Amino acid sequence: MFLNTSKEIWEAVKQTYSKVQDAAQIYEIKTKISSTKKGSRSITEYSNLLQSLWKEMDHYQCIQMKCSKDAALLKRFVEKDRIYDFLAGLNVEFDAVRVQVLGKEELPSLNETIAIVRAEEGRRGVMVENSQVDSSALVTKAVSERRFGLEQPNSEDNRQTERTKPINRDSVWCTYCKKARHTKERCWKLHGKPQTTNKNFSEKGGQPKGQGRAYTARQLDGKNNSQESPVEFNKEEIEKLKNLLGSLEKTSSTGTEYEEDDWTC
Repeated sequence: MFLNTSKEIWEAVKQTYSKVQDAAQIYEIKTKISSTKKGSRSITEYSNLLQSLWKEMDHYQCIQMKCSKDAALLKRFVEKDRIYDFLAGLNVEFDAVRVQVLGKEELPSLNETIAIVRAEEGRRGVMVENSQVDSSALVTKAVSERRFGLEQPNSEDNRQTERTKPINRDSVWCTYCKKARHTKERCWKLHGKPQTTNKNFSEKGGQPKGQGRAYTARQLDGKNNSQESPVEFNKEEIEKLKNLLGSLEKTSSTGTEYEEDDWTC
């Protein structure tokens, strides 16, 4: 093919290889733009990807306007359309800033819109970092308290502690017989002396009062015997041991002592 001028050559090349006004190519770019979402990208990466597609679209559409006013109107129309594309591809967490931009009386420019969304992204990043630091501090504090036993007891523990505190019998007063160390509910003059009262017994574990030493000795002997070989006693030694224990019981059971639930008058 022989052409006389360079203009003819360029026109021939344009007609042969250029895809300007190619409907299929424009449709493909349009599809890419509508399917582009922010996803895990940053706002900068997301906006740069859209801008590259928009420039490619401008190349293939190649709209030429003869009137300057019409050109300005077309430019503003295209910019608004691209603002809508940009906002539509944002994630759900940017709904607030999306409403903020669309709620303005006059829609901002594309660059201003990108700047607003980028500022919101930076603010959210700072808030997430602060929340992570706070949660890490709470976890560290909880671990330290468990490790060093610094946890505060809950209300149930406090109530349990209060229930187990010993009662001061000197502060108890009977309103019926006007005597101390018992209440009206346990007054013998009002209710009579109970038949099962035995001052040799206390309420602490049902252990006989005055027999604590012998009882403890038997406990210790039982523990030692479980670990050592059994010791055999003859009848004479058993009788001596019984007499010794009996004398200890008589000696230790003397004296008056009142416990929490003793009946007195």
